[in-house]
Amino acid sequence: DRAAVIRVKKYIDHKYFNCYTIEPSREQSQKMTQLRVLVKLVPQDQIPAAYLSFSSDTFQRGEGVKLVLHEESTLPDIELEGISLQPGRMNEINFKVIKTIKLKLPNSDCSLDNVPRHDYYGEKFLFSPNQCIKALEQWNILQNCQCLLLNFPISFDQLRGTNKSLDSSQFCVRLPNDRNFNQFTSRIECC
Repeated sequence: DRAAVIRVKKYIDHKYFNCYTIEPSREQSQKMTQLRVLVKLVPQDQIPAAYLSFSSDTFQRGEGVKLVLHEESTLPDIELEGISLQPGRMNEINFKVIKTIKLKLPNSDCSLDNVPRHDYYGEKFLFSPNQCIKALEQWNILQNCQCLLLNFPISFDQLRGTNKSLDSSQFCVRLPNDRNFNQFTSRIECC
């Protein structure tokens, strides 16, 4: 049964768009000795609708796939980890685990022992301590500035505790619908 062997989770990243994590079952992960990823990449000129949705600069910065190996059930930190794979090129990574040591962090809300699972676009993930700190900063910005930063994780569990909904008007860099520049500049100055 394929569903019992792997689990695929989808989430959205502000820079890399659609992202997926692939997790083997605990039993399978003990047996795995290699990882193969086959990805079909569609050339940018075959995605005309995408140019209407995003600035062309987004597509000019590069195309390909970002691959991150990360701890089970954690939200990957795409900016700081992983490698970029480009279409039309052979990409090979060889590594060998020599020794694994897990160090305890100082006690805080974001220590490995205290990091809860967060609802992130309908899937449950553990935030790394770094992402947990960013999520707490995001929470403070939401409370103090009444807006969200695009490049920080959004914990939907925390968002549910407010009267806020997640739509594009909630982002700090978005000009309000009524074109209120004073509100816009105060948001930017706040965060």
